[in-house]
Amino acid sequence: MKAGGMRLFDVAINGKTVINDLDTWKEAGTNSALKKTVKARIAGGKMIISFPESKAGEALISAIAIASLKKTIKPASSQSLIINHNESYKVLSWLDIGDKQYKNETITIRSLPSNLFGADWLQHSKDGEHPGPDFTVTEDADVFVGTLLTWSEKDYEKTNTVIETDEGDGKQYIVYRKRFSKGTRINLPSDQNYFVIVMPVTHMQPAYDLKPVTAYRANVAVVSEGMQKEMFATRECAVVKSSSAVSIEWPVQTGVADIYSITVKYYWPQEKEIKGRIQLLDAGNSMMMDLPVNFTFTRSGKWNQFTVNTVNMINAGNYRIRLVIENAEGLAISGIDIQ
Repeated sequence: MKAGGMRLFDVAINGKTVINDLDTWKEAGTNSALKKTVKARIAGGKMIISFPESKAGEALISAIAIASLKKTIKPASSQSLIINHNESYKVLSWLDIGDKQYKNETITIRSLPSNLFGADWLQHSKDGEHPGPDFTVTEDADVFVGTLLTWSEKDYEKTNTVIETDEGDGKQYIVYRKRFSKGTRINLPSDQNYFVIVMPVTHMQPAYDLKPVTAYRANVAVVSEGMQKEMFATRECAVVKSSSAVSIEWPVQTGVADIYSITVKYYWPQEKEIKGRIQLLDAGNSMMMDLPVNFTFTRSGKWNQFTVNTVNMINAGNYRIRLVIENAEGLAISGIDIQ
């Protein structure tokens, strides 16, 4: 497909825009790498790379390389986030696909959550009994544990991501996370079958595909006169039965203050485009968002969807998402996803 203009963003260094309206597809096409080189003058020993404007989609960087014209400059020495107190374990850096899970086995990592690439981690031997990991973090850090079983250690949160190895037909390790302060010594249970990975604390938003998604289907929706809930293409849907104006509304909950995306899934078999509005109302019935949306032709056997973002950050709490549509008889809506 032609994807020009679907991702359009600026890049700035220390507050000065060095790339304006970067369109990666326009410059590189599909499944191709795009490399951009810029020069910048750095003062005070700090470089801040930022994205001051994103006109469409999200900013995207796959790798950054930094070089200096100053021949005598030397990179700062790297320091591990892990001080290891158990000789059965080996501290490694730059976790990557293809790394060996154990020191004495050929089992390798086949898949990683995107936020764990480049991490410091602990590797041990598969055979023999030994105490669990015992280490101190040198900075404020997030400790991730990948395990085949439910991790019952106190205050670890499930990240809803997995690490996969090539053992057998592929083993998946469920990933849990807990944050520790600089200088904390951490002792974990003796177990040969889990990963221990340490990452520095970051205040960046998590990758979009790692944010939790909550689905609200037609069974919890409130529909107006002119709509009816029924089974459609193996799904329970809200189907428009009138050419008059109708509405469908979902009660939703948000757990943290953030900007949320709302994805609407639907089926529309006609060539004409339907125009409608999607609205966000708070618990006091105040209108927080009111945006125009379009429903377009859906091929047989397929489902269409569109996504909008809340214009501003919204707080944790109870809200209602409302779709208002007219001249849409035959439109089937299966539900919404909130992310």
